[in-house]
Amino acid sequence: MKNKFIMAAALVFLSNNVFASPILGPTTSGTTCGLDDGRAATLTGAAQCAFTPTIVTPVYDNNGTMRAVDIAYFYGETWESAGGLTGDGTSNYLSATSDEGWGNIPNSGDWAITAAFWEKYSKGVITMHIGSGGYSPDNWAWLLTNGVLGGLTSDTADDGWSLSIINADATGGGLSNLKLWGVLKDPTDVPAPGILGLLSISVLAMVGIRRRKKA
Repeated sequence: MKNKFIMAAALVFLSNNVFASPILGPTTSGTTCGLDDGRAATLTGAAQCAFTPTIVTPVYDNNGTMRAVDIAYFYGETWESAGGLTGDGTSNYLSATSDEGWGNIPNSGDWAITAAFWEKYSKGVITMHIGSGGYSPDNWAWLLTNGVLGGLTSDTADDGWSLSIINADATGGGLSNLKLWGVLKDPTDVPAPGILGLLSISVLAMVGIRRRKKA
């Protein structure tokens, strides 16, 4: 009986970790993904990069823009759209620019999100989709470092976002869109100062009630 209980507990632990752990591409260098494939992309400010060079599940569409369910396949959680761009500008919490113009590769640019994003969401992901063609990957999903507000390009550092061709035979691949996704904060999570404030009010109220009773 004890052995059965241990086995059951182990299965639960393994199943939880399978869905919680991101599935990475075959080569990951910092926040760059795709170094062993036809194309590579980088996003500064990311804690993790995920992509797949081939279709590995019916849920995940390697040749299309990622959806919330696809991001959940990599990182778990429940995601909702928080902005999306197909050209320079701003959409909800997300802003981005392109140095070479959208639709080109190699390419690079800047990206930023507002501080208000982290007030509403506990986690963030930026996805990039590029035009289809020979070789892969066609899209990436970066899990953002908590609280990060963006990246700026410079001549001395690989900042912001960038796209490059690794295999000279790769075709297509111009930037199609950037999208921001978030996991809503739990509304029941009250910041520590707020909890202390509620406790103080409760204590004062109890003291007031006891004084009334004595009077």
